[in-house]
This record gives sequence, C-alpha cells and structure tokens, in this order.
Amino acid sequence: MNSRTPKSGPRFAMNLDVVGGSGGAFVPNELVAMQSGSGNNNSGDVDEKPALKSSPKFNAPQAIREGEINAHLRVSFCVNATGKPYDIRIIEETPAGKGLSNAGRDAIMGMQFTPAKKSGASVPFCGMEQAFEVKFRE
Repeated sequence: MNSRTPKSGPRFAMNLDVVGGSGGAFVPNELVAMQSGSGNNNSGDVDEKPALKSSPKFNAPQAIREGEINAHLRVSFCVNATGKPYDIRIIEETPAGKGLSNAGRDAIMGMQFTPAKKSGASVPFCGMEQAFEVKFRE
C-alpha cells in the first residue's frame, strides 16, 4: 500500500430479515456496502405477511463512526394495520451504550410496510426482525 492509497471506509451490512421484505437501504455517512435478504419469521395466522414499502435510513452513531468500532444490532418489532412499526425491542446490541439501539429504533420507525392481510382485511403482525451491522475491519 503506498501513501496515496485512500483509507478504506466502513462496511455496512443491513440484513432485511423482515417477513416478506427485501431490498436495499439508503446508507449515509460513507457507509458503503450493504446486503439484503428475506427472513422466515412468522407470527400469527395471516394470508399475506407485511411487505417492506420504504427502505430504512440507518445512521451509524457518531461514537461508532469516530471510534471505527464494529457494531451489530438486531431488533424485533410489530407492524400495525396501517403498515407502521411499533413495539420495537432490542434483541442484541454490540457494543452497548454507543447509541446503536437509538439509531436502530429511528431507522425502524422510518420504515413503511404494506400491512399483513387476513381474509382481505389489514391486520397487525408481530415477529418482524431487522439486523444492522457496521464493520470497519474484518
């Protein structure tokens, strides 16, 4: 590596482990790599599970970016009959106390879903999960 080689930025992986969800995300603050997938979580007896309509906007906390700290957050949540997330719970947060849980909650609250359907009616649905990961080094 010569002195002109730029320092590589952090990698950001966002696994859209939401029922019926897939797609990318808006990744600010030079967080450059992302992944998406679909989960297999299930809660309740519905005909159609919630589907992601708008991607989350996850902003890694300043303490994580400045300290170049690898971080992982996993949250669970429900989606109401209008497609808005609620009952957001932190399942895993590493490292704790660096603002990661607040950043994840903010990102989840900014998401919009097509609600779950049962017999043609929109219904609430729980059992959704979302993971956020910020990596500066392997």
